[in-house]
Amino acid sequence: DRVLESRGIDQQTMDDFVEAGISWREVVGTLFRARASPTEEDIDAALEFSATAPVEVVQLAEIAIPFAERGEPETLALADRIHADLTRGANFAEMARRYSRSSSAERDGLIEPLPAAQLPAAMRSQILLMRPGQVTPPMPISGGVAILKLVSVRQEAPPPSEQTEEERREALRAKLFNDRITAFGQGYLQELVSDALITER
Repeated sequence: DRVLESRGIDQQTMDDFVEAGISWREVVGTLFRARASPTEEDIDAALEFSATAPVEVVQLAEIAIPFAERGEPETLALADRIHADLTRGANFAEMARRYSRSSSAERDGLIEPLPAAQLPAAMRSQILLMRPGQVTPPMPISGGVAILKLVSVRQEAPPPSEQTEEERREALRAKLFNDRITAFGQGYLQELVSDALITER
């Protein structure tokens, strides 16, 4: 609640937003469930692809700044200043050692390499659009804010799966369905917006 208040968001507004989102998903699910449900052939193809598709592994460095030390407004302002300095050529490693409160600070901010798929979706989409050496704007993390630098990205063979084939099939079935429902929902929303604009004219 305090986070919502600090951003000027009414609790009822957030509740209404969440309720509307749930209702929208129910509508989209009702309309497109049959078309979104993958066939066994779809799952076979996805299984074959996942067994051979290379995994993108990223090496990142971080400057993680907690709100607890300075408070949220001052921390966000500091992160903006650090980001501006970095875009002007400041040394990321020095900034990490000076400002980051993560255990990675003593390693110039370097994080152990990890598969890009393990990153949060919003973070992953931004990281994979970057070139090595580029940095993100300040990004929200639990209890603070972070600036990430893409150090390197490489492709590796997929590791052996610890799941049974049936577990993999069910996971892929859910992923394919969710991806399709999302795509259908976005397309349907665009149609509704277009129809509304045409009607207004």
